[in-house]
Amino acid sequence: MKEKKIERLSDYVKFIEDNCEACDFLYRGQPVDKPLLPKLARPEVRLTGSILEAEKDMLDEFKDRSLPYLDKIPDNPWDWLSLAQHHGLLTRLLDWTENPLAALWFVVKEPVQSPDNGVVWIFHVKSKDYADIEKEDPFQGEKTKVFSPRDVSERIVAQQAIFTVHKYIKSEKRFIPLERNLLYKKYLTKIMIPNNAFSILRYDLDKCTINSSTLFPDMDGLCKYIVWCNAKYTDEK
Repeated sequence: MKEKKIERLSDYVKFIEDNCEACDFLYRGQPVDKPLLPKLARPEVRLTGSILEAEKDMLDEFKDRSLPYLDKIPDNPWDWLSLAQHHGLLTRLLDWTENPLAALWFVVKEPVQSPDNGVVWIFHVKSKDYADIEKEDPFQGEKTKVFSPRDVSERIVAQQAIFTVHKYIKSEKRFIPLERNLLYKKYLTKIMIPNNAFSILRYDLDKCTINSSTLFPDMDGLCKYIVWCNAKYTDEK
């Protein structure tokens, strides 16, 4: 796994241009450098019951209770998972994007909450890494796969979202972080984003129309953007 430290948007774009020319790269931004684990598997989450039982119970309840809010009802487990993930449910999916600027925005979108630096992960994906959603089951896969969702949500479209669907290791009763997965860790690059660069990068990305209103194309995203334009964050001058 390679690492690179970047503080300016121009340097970030140059790095992407020089190292990610093909279309088979995914990006994930994190304001804090934590393991590449889906929300369901993170250590701060305290589930009632076993992880697989909780996963099934939450998704079943989401399917039952979300129907009044849906214009279109998903017809397969992959679409249900991606819809649930984008509305905050704990799932075995981990968010990525095909847009490197969107990934960077998710790092710097708010003032840093810890002394740690942010990170953008870059994942060089091979065609064999993609799941065949017509033939495979996201809960029974033999290895962690990449999943390209259908357009079941405006946010998925706006964020050019794509997921890794993580395999549960039954013998160890846990999920393995992607950066420790022997199949994938050599295809990962980590870009370190110093927390003192967050505010300037936030403004630079807004000049490129990367902000909450474009990545969250709904009333919540619009209002958050309007507030940001009229009230400075604590790390802004």
